[in-house]
This record gives sequence, C-alpha cells and structure tokens, in this order.
Amino acid sequence: RIDSPKMHFPGVRRAGDLVLRAENLSKSYGRTLFRNLSFDLIRGRRLGIIGPNGSGKTTLLRVLLKEEEPDTGTVQHGALVD
Repeated sequence: RIDSPKMHFPGVRRAGDLVLRAENLSKSYGRTLFRNLSFDLIRGRRLGIIGPNGSGKTTLLRVLLKEEEPDTGTVQHGALVD
C-alpha cells in the first residue's frame, strides 16, 4: 500500500476586472509613434496590435509593460496583476 503524498495549495486570489488602463499615452522617437492613446483592457478580453514595421507596436508593448516610459500619459495595472 502506498500512501498519497500530503499536499496543500493556498487559496487563489482572483485579479480584478480591470487588467490594464492606458490614458493619453504618447511616444516619439524623432517622429510620433502614437499620440493620446487611451483604452481599458478588461479581464477575459484580448488586445490585438497590428501595423507595419516601424509603426511602434513593440514600443507600445514596452510602455504597457512599464519597461519604457511614455512621453505623456500613464499606464495603470489592475489589482493583483503582475
């Protein structure tokens, strides 16, 4: 007879409904990549970013992840979002 291992998993805390809020974001590198961009990303929704090469897609993601500072505006991550 083999005893089952003793396991314990802590309770899971659910993140809030607001995952991310972007308000009036702008970023330029000699030319404007995006200006006055605002949106909310709600839990369970998806965000698609499309555009030609050099249009600022990766820069926008870096700003949203707080790896890079926007020229203007703010990025706020929701409760319990890491």
